Amino acid sequence: MPTSVWEQELEELSLRTGARFARVEARRRMRDYVRGLLSPVDRKNGWQLAKYAGHATPDGLQHLLSRSASRGSVGDSVDCEGDITAAAVA
Repeated sequence: MPTSVWEQELEELSLRTGARFARVEARRRMRDYVRGLLSPVDRKNGWQLAKYAGHATPDGLQHLLSRSASRGSVGDSVDCEGDITAAAVA
């Protein structure tokens, strides 16, 4: 359950973009990755983002990024970017 406006908006973004990911694990990793990028973590590398998200290793986040880059179509990336832009502007 979100505890702040920021958390609520991140949850709404996750719901908006979640349909772009076939598996629930990928949706959760995407949410964790974005949360880490927006966090006060000093260094935004795989290990630090994974640690912030509570993951033991960065493998899951790296898997999400590498699979998205190698398998995703340009259309999917543009659609997801559109979802994020729409949420930022709203």
